[in-house]
Amino acid sequence: MKSAKPRRSRLGLRVVLAAVLGAAGACRPEADPERRPRAAAQPAWSAPDVVALPPGTFSPNDHLAAALIAGPRGSLHALFLDDADGDRTYDRLLHAARTADGWSRAVVLRAGVNGLAGPELVAAPGGAVHALWQESEGGGGRTRVVHRVLGPEGGEWAPAADGPGDSVQEAGAQLAAAWDGRRTHVLWGSTEGLRHLALTDGGPPVRDTLAEVGTSLALAAAPDGTLAVAGVRAWVHPVFASASESAGNVWVRLRREGRWLPPERVHHVPRDHAYFPQLAWDRAGRLHALWLQGSGSKLPTRVLHSVWAGRGSWSPAADLLPDGAGRIVYSPRLAVDGGGRVHATFARFRNGVSDPEHLHAAWDGRRWSRPVPIRPDAGARDSELLTAVDPQGRVHALWEAADGTYRHAVLREA
Repeated sequence: MKSAKPRRSRLGLRVVLAAVLGAAGACRPEADPERRPRAAAQPAWSAPDVVALPPGTFSPNDHLAAALIAGPRGSLHALFLDDADGDRTYDRLLHAARTADGWSRAVVLRAGVNGLAGPELVAAPGGAVHALWQESEGGGGRTRVVHRVLGPEGGEWAPAADGPGDSVQEAGAQLAAAWDGRRTHVLWGSTEGLRHLALTDGGPPVRDTLAEVGTSLALAAAPDGTLAVAGVRAWVHPVFASASESAGNVWVRLRREGRWLPPERVHHVPRDHAYFPQLAWDRAGRLHALWLQGSGSKLPTRVLHSVWAGRGSWSPAADLLPDGAGRIVYSPRLAVDGGGRVHATFARFRNGVSDPEHLHAAWDGRRWSRPVPIRPDAGARDSELLTAVDPQGRVHALWEAADGTYRHAVLREA
């Protein structure tokens, strides 16, 4: 039987939620009726299959599905965090893959190291899979980024190595990674700003530092190689240069032809708080941003979406839950299927920060469909639901069901 203690994924938000749970409900601006979600043909999810990992794969303590990606040859790769010693910090990182033969046995990538966090997966067209994560480095709340590579499918994991080399960062600073068609990009926070590393096979890495500082990093690459990074940071007054109390400033910065363009502010509402931006490029070359927003009590109760129209122009934020009851939301994900349709998934809690349900909505190019539950027959024990898009354009989901098993489902058109 697994422990019933709270999950520790995205610990920063968990602390905020626990601290202000009894605060007043969030204020909600009136939604633009032209941008209200509407009832529409909703894609259906397949009956979920059980991720059949052998008994004893995880400790009897806490564990979590932490990263998911589709390989170029049809496989699906997942990373799991496990608290082996029961001290309420993750100290084991495991990998399992799904092929035509089913799910593989889990392979331990790292063990015996406290403070494992923020794992990311990147799949290269040649078949290699890159795993990156953070782990504690001595005292003082410092962490480092570690990198391992799985050879072309059927190969083995290379030994762990420091990823960026000068990767020391403050604990809690997030990590993001993406593949742009030629190289793996890694971005992480530090006291000096955002560090960026481009890894190429057989060539020297490219390193640079962005002046921005912030949290909740997201990274996405367009088919033409354009790289986009999103983050959240406190707004700075343009005259007095003093940070406000708001952390609701969502910004995006693009990288083209090896050069970072000036940052663009996607959304800012004074006294609001933004969390966990997600990015995705659609087939028309439009960049989509999705994030959680909290007002008043700081609790995130809204799921907002904006589309980049080029040259610093972003559409007004659309609320996927304009008629919601102010319940807390969590764990947003954004994906684009093979037909170019944009999909959003997120968790919404039924009772405070417990009893989550996973919801899904689709964007038809103008409006969002009304969010509906994802496989309510399986239920959810944890608020995290991971998504990935395979080479055929199908959207996959991985989550922990109500019975404690991990489930996998594929999005199908209704």
